[in-house]
Amino acid sequence: VDNCTPESRVVLQAAAVMGEQASTARIAALTGLDWGTIAACGYFLTAAGLLADDGKCPPPVASAVIDDMSAPQRRDAHRRFAELLFEENAGATTVAQQLIAAGDPAPAWAVEVLRTAAEEQSATDLQAALRFVRAARRLAVDEADRAALTMKLASLSWRADPAAVRRYAPELVQLLRTGRLAPDEAELAIRYLLWFGRIDDAVEALDRLLAATEPQVPGLAVRLRPFILWTSIWYPDVIERVPAARDLRHDKALRIEAVGARSVEAGNTFELLLHSGEQHEIAAEAQRLLESCVLDDRTLDWLLTALLALLHADEVECAARWCKNLLAQAWARRAGSWLAQLTAVRAQIALRTGRLKPASVYATRALAWLPAEKWGVRVGLPLATLAQARTLLGDYDRAAGILDGPVPPEMLDTTFGMFYLQARGQLLLAVGSLPRARVEFESCLEFMRQREVELPNLLPWRVHLAEVHSRLGQVEQARILAEEQLALNAAHGGHWARGIALRLLARTAEPDEARDLLKSSVGELRASGAKLDLAAALTDLSRAHREAGEAAKAEQLERHAQQLTATCGKTWDRADADACPTAVQDNLVHLKPKGHGRQRLSMAEQRVAILAANGRTNTEIARELFVTPSTVEQHLTRIYRKLEIHGRSELVSIGDLALAV
Repeated sequence: VDNCTPESRVVLQAAAVMGEQASTARIAALTGLDWGTIAACGYFLTAAGLLADDGKCPPPVASAVIDDMSAPQRRDAHRRFAELLFEENAGATTVAQQLIAAGDPAPAWAVEVLRTAAEEQSATDLQAALRFVRAARRLAVDEADRAALTMKLASLSWRADPAAVRRYAPELVQLLRTGRLAPDEAELAIRYLLWFGRIDDAVEALDRLLAATEPQVPGLAVRLRPFILWTSIWYPDVIERVPAARDLRHDKALRIEAVGARSVEAGNTFELLLHSGEQHEIAAEAQRLLESCVLDDRTLDWLLTALLALLHADEVECAARWCKNLLAQAWARRAGSWLAQLTAVRAQIALRTGRLKPASVYATRALAWLPAEKWGVRVGLPLATLAQARTLLGDYDRAAGILDGPVPPEMLDTTFGMFYLQARGQLLLAVGSLPRARVEFESCLEFMRQREVELPNLLPWRVHLAEVHSRLGQVEQARILAEEQLALNAAHGGHWARGIALRLLARTAEPDEARDLLKSSVGELRASGAKLDLAAALTDLSRAHREAGEAAKAEQLERHAQQLTATCGKTWDRADADACPTAVQDNLVHLKPKGHGRQRLSMAEQRVAILAANGRTNTEIARELFVTPSTVEQHLTRIYRKLEIHGRSELVSIGDLALAV
């Protein structure tokens, strides 16, 4: 290189900057040299081994040449080459790579090119897409452009690591407050806030979004209804705190059909789930939703809920197939957070079928893709599945360790938290800690009933609570709960929960009736695909036939139960003992209670509580905090419930406020 003529050095530097994009015409345009001079320089450089026969600069040589250039030289060469490529209408990614190398200042068209390049790379090279969006966001001067790029940066970051989006949360809140996000972007931003448990910010944002619906944005309320219904399933407290959202949830007159196919299937699926629709209807709509959606940042939550809807409808094999297909798509995109969430659902599907070791492996893998501290409030699902699998495998210490770790307190105000409480209750039930198990299941009862969310074939808290009462000898309470579950499932289907309820009801019946109930239970559980629960029902039925003197039938059923239990990776026990060794129970004494007693107040609730305790009226509080009196009333209602008090006069107790804060 040192022996090159000045012209040869210029040609070599141009070829090094251009890389695979180098050509004689481009070098001439970039350097201003004539073709004859470039050809002569090329002959010399090729003979010296600095250029390949095709005129391209080998990567090691290119790296050395570029390093030898001064920083201003490098930036200027990359900037001029970017402009040349732009004038040639070259691909956005090719131009963007040169813009990134050139740095600032950039031409006016750079923002749009970088944005387009990010879109091109988002499906194949996430890190490149992030580089392009960051550069575009840095260069953007238009507020609307910057807001859209902030959302794009957040959504791309989310795919790899949701925790990385936390740094943008304050900016997202500000964009939501100032109305600078389009409705679909605002919806996505609210989902991110919900993930992190920023419930107050999400409530405020949703309230503002719905307040801007009509007449400024005709049809927005209809377009948002699927999102409202989805939020009602997983974050029902948010909907209860936004009157417009609550009205929208219950407004069946809105014609979702006018919006587009994807919204139709999403709205119908979520509507049927919320209002305990027929199982075959839920399955059909969920499959249509899965068929109509391509996996991306905005559809992921809908597709995850559709998979769980198939599980709710006992379409276990269908759910497993779709989950496997979506996992392949997520893997192709190298989207770690997508892989984690889909793997958590895959674990839940495996758990339902009784494949305990695969369920444990999948749940562990989900928590490896995305560590527990990055899951936000949704961590309840993978933790619950892993703990349930370990409990059913008899690994009570491991299950207790999983459930004794820290979780976001806001999780317990979501349906994800109910999966978690159910897992805690089942562990305590397994080790014979019946009063504490009852507390966990009763917390599920209170949450689901108060929020008007019934997912009877996903979260059958009635049958679990019925089992506690049955073991405590409270036969009548057990029977009532089992019959409630049966009535719910009889109206809308649900083989799995119905089969478990029939098995529990058999414990409260006379021998002849119990055998009939157990036969029905076996039929329902066989239809559900839940092999481990089927084995338990067969064991009970075997015992009933043995007690009736039908030893041959009992032996046949017992062998079948034993085979099923073995396929689930669990040791079969003829006694099917309800209680566990006392030593195991003692090991679990330190399982810390969660979600019971007085709950922590949110920041907004703390501010309202302190002002109310100091004698301010609702109107005065509203004026001081820049909210409506209605919002203050809603905050006070939640404060009274969380502190277990009955009114404002009891707020003067500093002890209550100190404990809550």
